[in-house]
Amino acid sequence: MKIFKYIITLFVFFLSINLLASNSQVIDSLRLAYKNSASSEEKLELLVQLCDKTKYSDFETSLIYGRKGIEIAQKIENKYSEAKIRNNLGLAYTNQSEYKKGIAEYELAKKLFIAVGDKDMEGVIYNNLGLLNHYKNDYAQELKYYHKALEIYQKLNSPSRKAMIYVNMGRVYISKKDYKKGASYFEKAYKNYDELKDYPRVVTCLNNIAALYSMSKDYEMSRMYFDKNLELLESIEGYDERKAMVLYNSSTVLIQLKDYQLAEERLNKALLIVDKE
Repeated sequence: MKIFKYIITLFVFFLSINLLASNSQVIDSLRLAYKNSASSEEKLELLVQLCDKTKYSDFETSLIYGRKGIEIAQKIENKYSEAKIRNNLGLAYTNQSEYKKGIAEYELAKKLFIAVGDKDMEGVIYNNLGLLNHYKNDYAQELKYYHKALEIYQKLNSPSRKAMIYVNMGRVYISKKDYKKGASYFEKAYKNYDELKDYPRVVTCLNNIAALYSMSKDYEMSRMYFDKNLELLESIEGYDERKAMVLYNSSTVLIQLKDYQLAEERLNKALLIVDKE
């Protein structure tokens, strides 16, 4: 039965301000536009996009686009576009585990974003430096960068950015097996996403909070957050797979609390949803 793949599952979304997927048709379109472009400004904007779209799928090509873009950006004194390229190169190097080069690009990007007065992107760089240190298992340095980013986003009063940082901070404590502290940061993220009515992320946060309390053996708190999540899922459409996951996960907690009847009811509901798909 497919339902058994769910087992108290943490759906941690680890956030940088980038999408992992690249679209070959989009890349081909950008390459054609670059070939036919005339002005330096147009070429630069296309190189920014090409560097971004290839940074995970074609590392060497991404570097070529990035270097060409930086050359043009410096020639026409476009600091903002250079900063965007250097951020993309930082992500590309991080993905290749070339951390020293990644840090160097991020630091240059940060200086440029500060120079043009873009506080939001300065915070993004601190976030991405935090992510880089996560991959190095340097959690103290990772948290240091997240706190710098959080300070910026609190001043900017940006709920989505604050939530992003809280999620990443929560993941640090999951890695350190401090599950209750991890849950506390997901609770902060949840409040910000709830304010934005970002229901996919609200559902994920609530599941993670409940799962973390379960991992801490605080089953009453776990049950409370699973119940809150189910209440939300009953009020919105299009989340059947997530609802099955939460029903199943909550049933395992109910078993720990010896509420076997409700556990069975929720497990059966989950199975019904899965059987329909």
